[in-house]
Amino acid sequence: MICPSIIKKLDKINDEATMFRPEYSRGPKVRVIGPGGPYVVDLVAKSCTCRRFDLTELSCTHVYVSIIGNNEKIEKYVNVFYHVDTFKSVYSHYINPTNHKDRWLKVVDCIEILSSKVVKKKKGRKPKNWKKEAAELENKKQLQQLKMQRAEKCRKYRNSKVIEEGLCKRKMLNLKKRQS
Repeated sequence: MICPSIIKKLDKINDEATMFRPEYSRGPKVRVIGPGGPYVVDLVAKSCTCRRFDLTELSCTHVYVSIIGNNEKIEKYVNVFYHVDTFKSVYSHYINPTNHKDRWLKVVDCIEILSSKVVKKKKGRKPKNWKKEAAELENKKQLQQLKMQRAEKCRKYRNSKVIEEGLCKRKMLNLKKRQS
């Protein structure tokens, strides 16, 4: 018997199967034509060119069409993983209850566990990197040279905050006088 959730998936696949038409050859392979192009299904090797059947081992619409066309039962091609008996055997073991977190043993002399950093996703479109033209590169070099010259002048006054802004102490004083 197959799990109920898998039966629901197979019902959806059955509804989609109406759009596909199988073309049988004399060999074990079946060509299924429909939306997305032709697909080749090999029921002996249990494979389909869409690779869904290969990966999940649950029939895709192409496999479903070829199985129904051969007058075979779909249950024969559903993997054992999707059966109720397998599900019951996996969860049949006993799970022991645990104490509340307050009663857990304290760990002593261990390496400090670092908490993971929360990374906030930035809003908006990501900036695209493009190759800059020669004129843009020259303008950038000129701006860097100007900043270096200003920084050289400001180093005389030993004010790191002013150096970062690219302004000399004299210019800062002149700006303050103008503002007042």
